[in-house]
Amino acid sequence: MEKLAFHTQMQRRIRSAVCCHDAETLRALLDECLVEKSPGEVSGILLDALEEQRLNFMSSARSLPEFILTIDTVNAALEQMRSLEEPRKNSDAFVRIVIGVVRGDPHDLGKNIIAGLYRAYGFEVIDLGRDVHQEAFSAALTTYDAKVLALSAMMSTTMPAMKEIIREVRITGSKVAVVIGGAPLDAEIARAYGADGYAQSARHAIEETRSAISRVFP
Repeated sequence: MEKLAFHTQMQRRIRSAVCCHDAETLRALLDECLVEKSPGEVSGILLDALEEQRLNFMSSARSLPEFILTIDTVNAALEQMRSLEEPRKNSDAFVRIVIGVVRGDPHDLGKNIIAGLYRAYGFEVIDLGRDVHQEAFSAALTTYDAKVLALSAMMSTTMPAMKEIIREVRITGSKVAVVIGGAPLDAEIARAYGADGYAQSARHAIEETRSAISRVFP
């Protein structure tokens, strides 16, 4: 009973440190927790804390800047865990995502937020950056055998490039879940372009990506 109380209290303290973006306290708590729990179990507690904050963000209880700080805090802590734990089977850690902003578009803030969120949830992220040409996306999918292609565009003049990229991916026969997002897009455009998912914002990116994966890889 005493041991259970300790673990419950530890989880509360970890959630509090994540909520407050207190990286130093969180690091000390993880070291303490690792005495009795495996790195995989501790990573699970971290992701539970992140999920709590993501749901708060989705309900507008947390602002975007606050949530970005949460992502950065959890990512730093997870790096501490990843050096210790064995890869987890049947988890997001075995899903590789190629992400980038399409050619002609220099705006990468949204893409950077989504890439950080993907990493925090355990996906392996291949970030191609901004102003990425179609050939680079195709080459990365082949090189890294990725299951997901995440495309971003923040300008109405650059979003048609997404359609060409998706068309090329389909022509080559690559089995990949394509998720797109960006300010000028909506779900109807995403369907017209042939995407498997549309992430309206960071609030919806994880569910939409997992849903797209489940449809492409049932």
